[in-house]
Amino acid sequence: MAGLSELTNQQNPVTFTGKTILLATDIDLAGHDWTAISQDGMNSVSTSFSGTFDGQGHVIHNLKNVPSTEHRYGLFGTVHTATIRNLGLEAAMVIESENNTRLEIGPLVS
Repeated sequence: MAGLSELTNQQNPVTFTGKTILLATDIDLAGHDWTAISQDGMNSVSTSFSGTFDGQGHVIHNLKNVPSTEHRYGLFGTVHTATIRNLGLEAAMVIESENNTRLEIGPLVS
C-alpha cells in the first residue's frame, strides 16, 4: 500500500488508468501515519488515481492520516473515473490539522 501511495504522489504520478489493483489480504496500518494515494491529484485524469482498486472483501485496519494543511486526507486523496470496490475500512482515523482550510476530508476518499 505504501508503494502505491508513493507511485501516485511522485513528480510524474502513476495514475493506474486501465489497471486493476487487487488487495490480497487484510492490512493493519497501526503505528503508521498514512499518506493518501494521489493526495493532491487535482481530480484530473493525468494526476489522480484513475484505475480500479478491488479490495476482494479485505479490510484495511487502523488507517491514520498525516495531518496537513496542504494535502487531502483518507485512503485516497483524489480519484478520477476510478472504481473502488469490495473494500472495508475499520478504525480509520482522520486527524485534521489545526489550520486546515480544506473541505475534502473523508476516510475513504477526500
